[in-house]
Amino acid sequence: MAAPTPPDPLDFSAGEARLGPYRLLRPISAGGMARVYEGRLESLAGVTTRVAVKVIHPDFANEAAFQELFITEARISARLEHQNLVRIQQFNREGSLYYLVMEYIDGVTFRKIISLCLRHRLQLPVQVIAELGRQVCEGLHYAHNLAAENGEPLQLVHRDIKPSNLMLNGHGVAKVLDFGISSAHGTPDSGGAVKGTWGYMALEQAEGTYVGPAADVFGLGAVLYELAALEPLFGEKENAAIRQRLLDDSGAARAAALGGEWSDLGGVFVRALQRDPEARHRSAAVFGRALSTLVLDPVGVHDSLVRLLRELRELDGTPAAPTSEKARSMPTMSRTGLGSPRIEPQPTLPLRFGDAHGAGPPPRPAPPPPSTGRLPATLAAAGLLVVALAVLVFAAWQLFFGAPRRAPTVAVAAPPPALAVVAEPSTPVVPPTAPVVVAPPVVVAPPVATATVTPQTAVAPGAVAPVSATARPVQRPASGGATPGTPEPDAPVRIVPAGATAPVSAPVGTAAATAPATAPDARTGEGLLTIGSDPRAQVMVNGQYVRYTPVFEYAIAAGTHTVLLVAEDGRRKSFKVTVEPNEETRKIWLFDEDRWDGP
Repeated sequence: MAAPTPPDPLDFSAGEARLGPYRLLRPISAGGMARVYEGRLESLAGVTTRVAVKVIHPDFANEAAFQELFITEARISARLEHQNLVRIQQFNREGSLYYLVMEYIDGVTFRKIISLCLRHRLQLPVQVIAELGRQVCEGLHYAHNLAAENGEPLQLVHRDIKPSNLMLNGHGVAKVLDFGISSAHGTPDSGGAVKGTWGYMALEQAEGTYVGPAADVFGLGAVLYELAALEPLFGEKENAAIRQRLLDDSGAARAAALGGEWSDLGGVFVRALQRDPEARHRSAAVFGRALSTLVLDPVGVHDSLVRLLRELRELDGTPAAPTSEKARSMPTMSRTGLGSPRIEPQPTLPLRFGDAHGAGPPPRPAPPPPSTGRLPATLAAAGLLVVALAVLVFAAWQLFFGAPRRAPTVAVAAPPPALAVVAEPSTPVVPPTAPVVVAPPVVVAPPVATATVTPQTAVAPGAVAPVSATARPVQRPASGGATPGTPEPDAPVRIVPAGATAPVSAPVGTAAATAPATAPDARTGEGLLTIGSDPRAQVMVNGQYVRYTPVFEYAIAAGTHTVLLVAEDGRRKSFKVTVEPNEETRKIWLFDEDRWDGP
């Protein structure tokens, strides 16, 4: 039979209670170790200060171990002075009851935000989620680097980052609450004990091993994922099942499966939710910088956070939106179906987990299939009709108005050391003692460079025929190189002995080039190029813009190509990469560390 719960030492029979100089009005929240009340500190002339008073739970009020934990929390929290961390105003005791006085946050917890979004079928925009996460990262980075009065690092870790311990106030500022189970250098802690909340703790935390700042990065990644997907990262109920998902690196895989406009967020979450703490973002500050790249308008998104709180308060207490209700547009949130940003992970996703050098960028999952309704089908049919008409018009224009083709150009050969000579097809120049080899005709699209040889000039071996040339621009293919077999201006056809290999063309009056007709690194076929970076950057391949990283399995001609990465802060990285036929080449550049990720 369970022991009876001890009575609450606070007397609320009159609607309120008193604790020292504070008047407690109502309970705000209750956790496993303490309760939080809204209170007032009264002073002269009726001036009152609104506060939050945290009181140790009656079940543990007389236990020395819990009292020590409560005192440790107060000692650590009293040193925290950051706008994204809750501030401590006083720590005291009334009789045997310890209490902690904190600033009162007039806002909502992230848990409440998720609950209201689910209830009213709303979806938070990417910028709002990214800004909330960025602010929390700033507070965590400050706490992780906090030092004691003697300058020694405290090595502080929160260890319980979850939606109910994060709040948004009316000024658009996110706050981290409750350092009750935080660990720091020199604080009492039982080795091997698992402390935290299952579903938000990292693998090393679940196994009771050393916990560092990377555990808070994982917890925040899990919370932000839930804000985006409106479902927990791990929906399993049993702790053993959650631990297995951690071992399988399912957190990163589920983050990579975020689709649509949330795929950019998923790319940041993949790194934060790695199983291996060494593969996550190196610090909360690095995590915050990655999120800040998704905040395109910092001023506008701050206004959105203020409006968000106002809209949530308007929605609180109203009936839930029915499933069949038509979506309506809102300034900060949009009405959507539940779970819409998430798609199922594909078994072939090229993800890399548990890499001690950092995780590779996630793939971009395919967007959800389009609607099969009548209107989209009609629009698709109209689009196909327009494309067909455009093809017919273009074909007719080419047939009746296209430029006529020129006659084929003929290449002839003779013994060396004769230099290059260009001849019109109607007047080939042939040395009297050499057999003639006629190259296959090559069709050259106009305009081309032409040259005319004077008919009266005799050409002897080793001599150069006088040439009267009139050059016109060479028509080049889209790839930037000349069409094979097409003479460029001042690059005539050479005369070589029968059966010999024709050297590369050289300008008239110069020695013949000795390079082969095909570049040394030329390859046939296509390969795949995958490029990533941290932070993200624009990708230019051979001077052509492709997209922002990550770029996955980009089809490109086999050979050597020049790649330029331009980060949003102006940093650049240029390099050459060789793509083999029918193979994938991967390159990931870490700007902050000025090195490649992996071999």
